[in-house]
Amino acid sequence: MGADTIVIPVVFHVIYKTADQNISDQRIAEQIDILNKDFARLNADASNTPSRFQSIASGIKIKFCLANRDPNGNPTTGIERKLTHSQVFHQMI
Repeated sequence: MGADTIVIPVVFHVIYKTADQNISDQRIAEQIDILNKDFARLNADASNTPSRFQSIASGIKIKFCLANRDPNGNPTTGIERKLTHSQVFHQMI
């Protein structure tokens, strides 16, 4: 990662009603990896870029990572989990 790369800390908010909906830390890490590959244009389907854009398509110097500090400067894992009992939420899934 070069000095001119912009690093964007993110927080995942996992709202779940059942254990199956409470996705793992590993799955979240996989999603950040996929996001970073997409922005770097290193994703597996980059070759599917339409021919008219091939000459200008490139990755950008943005990288996402889990936040390690909250807005108040306190340590965080970058993953917030919230169990819900809402029926509305259950119907949305």
